[in-house]
This record gives sequence, structure tokens and C-alpha cells, in this order.
Amino acid sequence: MSNRRFFAICSFMLLLSLACSSCSTAKDTISSDVQSPPPTTASDSTTSMDDSEPISTASFVKAGNGPLVSLDSGIYEAQIVYENSCSIFYTDPIQQKRIYLCGAPNCTHDNESCSAYFSTPGRTYPPMLLTNGKKILLMFTEALEGSNPSMISIDLDGSNRQTVFELASNQYVRGNFYISNDDIYFDVVQTDSDSSLHYQLWHANIESKEAQEVADLGSDEQFYYLCGCAGSKLCFATIDSNSNIKYYLSTPQELNFDAPFYTDNSGHADSFVSNGFLYTINEEGECVTRTNLISGEKRITAFPIKEGYSDPAMQYAYDNNLLVTEGSPVVNGKYDVCAYYIDFDNDTATEISLRTPYNNRPVYVYATVGDKLYVATDYKTYTVKQSFQDGGSENYEYIAYEYAFISKKDYVNSNDAGYEMVEDMFD
Repeated sequence: MSNRRFFAICSFMLLLSLACSSCSTAKDTISSDVQSPPPTTASDSTTSMDDSEPISTASFVKAGNGPLVSLDSGIYEAQIVYENSCSIFYTDPIQQKRIYLCGAPNCTHDNESCSAYFSTPGRTYPPMLLTNGKKILLMFTEALEGSNPSMISIDLDGSNRQTVFELASNQYVRGNFYISNDDIYFDVVQTDSDSSLHYQLWHANIESKEAQEVADLGSDEQFYYLCGCAGSKLCFATIDSNSNIKYYLSTPQELNFDAPFYTDNSGHADSFVSNGFLYTINEEGECVTRTNLISGEKRITAFPIKEGYSDPAMQYAYDNNLLVTEGSPVVNGKYDVCAYYIDFDNDTATEISLRTPYNNRPVYVYATVGDKLYVATDYKTYTVKQSFQDGGSENYEYIAYEYAFISKKDYVNSNDAGYEMVEDMFD
């Protein structure tokens, strides 16, 4: 149980660096007796795009970043509840309830008859969740005997489970997916028979369920990897022999790595690309720059270095702004982390004093739904029971975050009185 406890907590921290034949059709709202996921379609999706727009000009968006993905209509999350399986949860941002992605009355949610349950024998991690605004995509990244890395699509209510593609056993995905309509691009690493590695750019179409390699991205000596997008272009990066990170923008149809648009020569990755912006931190570690990769506009905001703290690092927060974290020295195996919210438009750096009791770390943002942020305030341990066909059963410890919605204003002001706690179905 200790390994399961450790993974359940750590898998959600990685969010920062996250179909049922017997189930009835889901309803638009959650009734008092049967809690149901959202309807099949969602016109308010934050990642939906015009299907008529050709791939050569359509804008890309990041399809997901771990076991949690959000739309305006709700938040989807993959977690391990029972051994050798994963479960899909849905959080309604209006009623603020977290439920299994299943609308069937009296469903036990512990076998393949449930739309929220996926059998994953031998797998260590839950799948990545991705979306194009019309479908939820489950990307199983591990290659196991008899089970290769694969992508499965489901409708927003959990129904209509279909395999989009399956890779070979010697291939694995790096974890970056960028989508435009039904077209999704990702990079793959292939291990050849001589143990050498080859890096590839792949394209898949969710509707046609076809996937293929479209470009060679290099080998062990030098390779390029997907790291972002800006408009109709994808962003790639490579690390040269001097540990410099070089960034390139190119359409996926005509890759061009002739001249980088930026070179990070800090030696410790003080840069990243997100949502069409390049974020960099200066060598002194006292200010960050946000560069619009389409317009070229730059915004620079300074932040303080707290006394005794060092090594500022950036991570995306929301609204194209950042959290900058700083660490204190390690004393008796322990250290502290502080965080500043960087608002480029208002040129401010505000310390976030909201803390999670279980590890005394700043409260991070996992998703944005409208004007509300989705955060984890603490965690709980539940005991869940799985029943088997032979009549037996087994209890498992299940660890889940205590989630809450909070307004952007209350978050920046570190006002924990603004938490709107999410009701978990296990409560």
C-alpha cells in the first residue's frame, strides 16, 4: 500500500513540471439520486477549434499535460483507485462535485462495465489525459508485454470508447502533444535493435484513427524535441554540445532547423515555451521576460529574492503568467519553497502564502475554468472496496486530493477564506 500511497500523491505533483456499455446516456446536470457526467458535446470547450480550418493554417494548442485536463464544461482526471486499473473522474465546476465519469444507477465503478473504469494490468502510471474539446483522449505511455503504448478516445460523457492508434513495443512517447482540430502531433523515441535511440515526429488523426511518422528528429548524437507551439507553428528544441538549449519554430509540414529564434546558454534551463510565449529568467535571477512568439512583444517583470533563498525556477500558472519558486537551504533533510505570482500585464510579483498542510508547500494551480482556479488544498485517504465475479472482494487505500475552486483575486491575495471546496463522491 505504501507504493500506492506514494504514487497517488506524486502523480499529481507532476501536473506542474498531469465508456460503459451498461451505463445510461449522461444527463446535463447532476441529479440528487444519480450523479452523471456532462453531455457528449461541449460547445464551450476552451480548446475547441473551427473544424473547417486547414491544418496548414489552424492554430495549435497543448492537448494536455498529465493526468488532468480541463474544459469550460468541467475537469477530467485519471487516478489509480483499484490495482491494475485506472478510473476517470469528472468535476462539475458549477455544482462543484467530483464524481466518476459514469451515469449508470447503482454502478460499482470497479469493472469494465463502467465507463469510468479502464483495466491496466501491469501498468504503474495512469494515462495522460488530452483533449481536442470534443473528445477526451487517454494516452497510455508504458510498453508492457502484450500491451504497447496506445491512445484511446472517449466522448465527454465517457461513452464511445475507441482506439485511436497503437505504437510498437520499442517506441514510447516523450509526453508533449499539440493539437489542431482532430490532428495531433507528438514526438516518439524508438529503441533500435542495437539499443540506439531515434527521435521521430508523429502525426495522428483522431477521426480517421490513423497515425504515422512524419519526420526524423535525430538520434543519440543530436536530436530535436517538441516543446511548444505558437499559432500554426510547432516549437522544437535541441541541446548542443555546450549544454545550450536552442529553440526553433516551424510548421510540421516543412521542418526548418536552420536558425534558432532563441538560445538559452544559462546551462540550467532558464527558459520554456507555453501558449505561444517564450519565458526566460535573467542570469542574476531577478527578473523574468515573456516574449510573444507571434508579435514579438516583450514584457519584463522583476521579483524579489527572499533572504536565504535561491535558485528561482519558473512554472506556468494561468492567463499567460507565471509562478516563480525559490528554495531555501536543506537543513536536516528539510527545506522550504516560496512562490511569487508574476503578472506581466500589471508588472507585479506577489508572494503566494497559501500552503498545503501535508507538505507545507505553496498551493499550485492545476486548472482554470472560467474565472475560477482549481487547486488542491490537502489530501484524504479513503478505503474503497472492489468486488469480484467469484463473490470475493478486497479493500484498497485510495488517496485523493481535497480540491477547491478559488477566484483569481483570492488566489493572488492568498485568501484561504475564498476556497469553494469540491464535494468528493467518497465523502
